[in-house]
Amino acid sequence: GRGQLELRFAARQQLNLDEKRRIAVRCVELIKPGSTIFLDGSTTAYQMTRLLRDMQNLTVVTTGLYAALELSFAPDVTTIVVGGILRRRTSSLVDTLTPKLLRRLHVDLAFLSCRGFTPEQGMMESDLREAQCKRAMAETAAQAVAMVDRSKFGHIYVATSLLPEEIDLLVVDSTLPADQQKALQAAEIKMELV
Repeated sequence: GRGQLELRFAARQQLNLDEKRRIAVRCVELIKPGSTIFLDGSTTAYQMTRLLRDMQNLTVVTTGLYAALELSFAPDVTTIVVGGILRRRTSSLVDTLTPKLLRRLHVDLAFLSCRGFTPEQGMMESDLREAQCKRAMAETAAQAVAMVDRSKFGHIYVATSLLPEEIDLLVVDSTLPADQQKALQAAEIKMELV
């Protein structure tokens, strides 16, 4: 039931929480008042919502249920929830119709996380619909910002949401091992450590 959904999200929320918060702080610094942004349903994006409450004249398009609920308390933030099929595992909404809808929006920045990441294959998801939705978000936005904590590195899943060359900026926590940092530099992925 509802309690299980909340427990699952709460458990994911606690994993690498300090790293997610640092990544969220840096990503919020990239947003200008008056912007329109995408937030996926990730727990890192949820951390961003807590920092956006006081931002002026912001529009947020999200697939995340918890992100939308958190933003409902932000008086100067317009929140658009992209509907679809509820993925209980991630508390996000996905649908085959979502990419068509997203292409009609004008968005400045897409903030996206993932289940797995490698410098060779980019951002990956365990669910094809989730990957397609994130890809559509990135294609619509002027800039795609990847939010990836160290725990995602080296994990490979069935569906790629963003290839390395489709990532405009990768924000990653500074605890990422030096060999992984060198691999990102070799792949020519623009990266900021936080």
